[in-house]
Amino acid sequence: MKESEYTDQQVILIKLGGSIITNKDGFKQPDIPRINQLAGEIHRSNQNSRKLMVIANGAGSYGHSVAKKYDTMDGLVNSESRRGLVELRKSLDEIHTMLIDRLAATGEYPISLSALSFLTSQNHKPSRLFIDPVVNLLEHGLLPVTSGNAVTDSTTGFTIFSGEKVLNLLALALLKTNYKPKLVIQVSNSRGVEDRSKNADTIPTIDQINIRSVLRKSIHLPSSTDVTGGMAEKVREAYALAKKGVPTFIISPQADNLYKALEGSTAVEGTMIRFNHG
Repeated sequence: MKESEYTDQQVILIKLGGSIITNKDGFKQPDIPRINQLAGEIHRSNQNSRKLMVIANGAGSYGHSVAKKYDTMDGLVNSESRRGLVELRKSLDEIHTMLIDRLAATGEYPISLSALSFLTSQNHKPSRLFIDPVVNLLEHGLLPVTSGNAVTDSTTGFTIFSGEKVLNLLALALLKTNYKPKLVIQVSNSRGVEDRSKNADTIPTIDQINIRSVLRKSIHLPSSTDVTGGMAEKVREAYALAKKGVPTFIISPQADNLYKALEGSTAVEGTMIRFNHG
């Protein structure tokens, strides 16, 4: 596909939360209707105007319980750690493949990219990211799809990066290419960031004015099975990205929300995380 066929040369990055494409409190329970709905909204928006997009999915009930059982986040900690990594990868591939299949069924051209193949870490912090495969896919009209996953770690053997972390790292890397990130959309199991100090009202905007108070007293704690930090970690990482010029919009999976967000509509309840430069 030629670049001229795209309405906008900027990239929209989309995270489909594990808690919305699966029943996160169960074990390997996909929400197929929801996956179909979100895949359909992505395709419908692309039919209106061609967009450059990168997608990442969360693990949900296909990852968190396995990762917690084997302490995969901590790497090689005991004799079962290697088996745990194998089981985690197998499980994550199942839900990821379901998403790929549904996107392809709509008429999109999704190509799976494992974070393990383009991202490495050192002592749980990102060390290298190879962005070329993502750029090459975008150049040829293909849809890169990755996920929260295990990555190799030079200190601990391996660790886990959430879908948000992987997507945000890709956004930072894309800033150095001709394919600049425009926006990150996180589809979550809430209406945005909910203020637990105010009857769970949605916080419409998080920026340098209120970020500290939001992190200190407003965010619900992560669930017992969430090994990647929950909403607080999502907000911290999104704010760090916003400071680089890439805002994040956290929305619910309600029908047409993702479609509207992709179309630039302001009639979507959610939380915009941004940094007001100047």
